[in-house]
Amino acid sequence: LSGLRKVKSITIPDGVQKISAETFYGCKSLKEVKLPKSLASFDNYTSFSACPKLSKVTLSKENKSFKMQKGLLLNKKGTKLIWAVPAKNKITVPDSVTSIADNALKAGKATSVGKKVKMIGKDAIAGKKITKVSIAKKNKSIAKQGQCVYEKKSGKLLIAIAKKNVVKIGNKVKLISEDASLCGSRQLKKLDIGASVKTLQGAWGEFYRAGYVTTKVYFRSKNPPKLTQNNDKNYCYLPIFRDVYVPKASLKKYKKWYKKNDALQFARIKTF
Repeated sequence: LSGLRKVKSITIPDGVQKISAETFYGCKSLKEVKLPKSLASFDNYTSFSACPKLSKVTLSKENKSFKMQKGLLLNKKGTKLIWAVPAKNKITVPDSVTSIADNALKAGKATSVGKKVKMIGKDAIAGKKITKVSIAKKNKSIAKQGQCVYEKKSGKLLIAIAKKNVVKIGNKVKLISEDASLCGSRQLKKLDIGASVKTLQGAWGEFYRAGYVTTKVYFRSKNPPKLTQNNDKNYCYLPIFRDVYVPKASLKKYKKWYKKNDALQFARIKTF
């Protein structure tokens, strides 16, 4: 059904148990969808992507797996946020929610995260148009500093909010992993990694779209961060094919770091 640009309303018949990726992708005139009580599986990644006018989604109260609440698809208990209707500009995560699923929020301009949220999945809040993310002050697990949302206990980066295609990682962040979300930009001009960041985990570059080689990366720490979960010998875990800036006094250390990871010949390492 993807690409049906003139369809405005869809009623999914009872008996349908799963909505897969790209099922309704690109239905640009779609405004209303009725989900069946039989629905048990929902792919939130691209099932309704490029449906900018979709503002009303209803779901039978007899459904045993999900419930709709003010344009948000939640699990039946209301503890997990799975998806939001694309036309919703401001999203307020209910206080009942403790986790936000991978790829949950791609639309809107502002997101307010409730006081009970403990877990934010990969690319959970990653819309290009999302420029404002706030965290409830009473939240005990996560907080926000500057452009970064992070776990209080571990210092793990959860969300980076770009401003004019630039992200500056603040001093509360200690770890960056591939699970972090980037919002407010599709292609960064600059990623400024603060001296507090001690660990780069796995394919961490995925969060800032490392495939875009125009992104300049700054490392502020005197010592290169530690790479962890980097077991794939065919994958480069350092920024390459771009300008990389490091402290002048630490140039030798960073060159040694790059050489150790077989990446020195692929990066233009400069100093500040």
